[in-house]
Amino acid sequence: MRVLVAPDRYSTLLDAAQTADALTRGWREQAPDDDLDLCPLSDGGVGFVDAVAAGCPAAELVPVTVTGPAGAPTAATMLLTTASDGVPCAYLEAGQAVGAHLLPESPDRMRTVSTGVGELLLAAAGAGARRVVVGCGGAASHDGGAGLLAALGAGPADLLAVGAGRLADLPGDALGRLADVRAGLAGVDLVVATDSVLPLLGFHGASAMLAQPPAEQALGTTPAQESPERTQRLERALGAFADLAQASLTAGRPLSGRGYAGEPGSGCGGGESGWSRSKR
Repeated sequence: MRVLVAPDRYSTLLDAAQTADALTRGWREQAPDDDLDLCPLSDGGVGFVDAVAAGCPAAELVPVTVTGPAGAPTAATMLLTTASDGVPCAYLEAGQAVGAHLLPESPDRMRTVSTGVGELLLAAAGAGARRVVVGCGGAASHDGGAGLLAALGAGPADLLAVGAGRLADLPGDALGRLADVRAGLAGVDLVVATDSVLPLLGFHGASAMLAQPPAEQALGTTPAQESPERTQRLERALGAFADLAQASLTAGRPLSGRGYAGEPGSGCGGGESGWSRSKR
């Protein structure tokens, strides 16, 4: 019999590769003649880079120091490899830069920032990657990707990389270089790896979900419930930022439809994926 062993990580105890190995050893004790294929998987959360590395023995793990969710330097890694179609690829794990494990206590989502994810993207592009896959699960940031955009040069860091609490009062030119940033990354294929289809805004958006009990929150969110009052403040702040970003991208043209902030998946990682118009 041929058997495919394709697990995700097992809680916080084993990563995906270790889980696949443990299942394989147990299976072979009972059926030593079966042909087992191991394929560790990830949903884009914790262990994403490790799972990809397990299937790419020739890939290179490169250490990178980035800004953590509270502003302190933190260590992360990017996985560099070449895809089967010959395209240089980088795999990044947002949780390594902005994960809840980097905070001493429950995150203050008014202050946590996604700057480190933008720094990882810059490092990947600087290393020559033309396809960048970002696993967005496990992020403690909730700033709509404002810190990420600041790291990429879309606007001043002292306005954007300060958390959601300041986003409602941004000047109209705070994202004045957003279109230039996107043009500069036009040759890079950005892919978001996530199991979440949460939009950034709305009754079923990223902020509204934080008011739910941890067991009812979407996978990949930080299990800490927020009060309705704070989720409403977050919603207003991210809504104002989304309007500003949308206007910056459309160069003053009239907006129609729900915009990027209403797209499925735009709320993953607290909104860090919303402005890439990427594949998911």
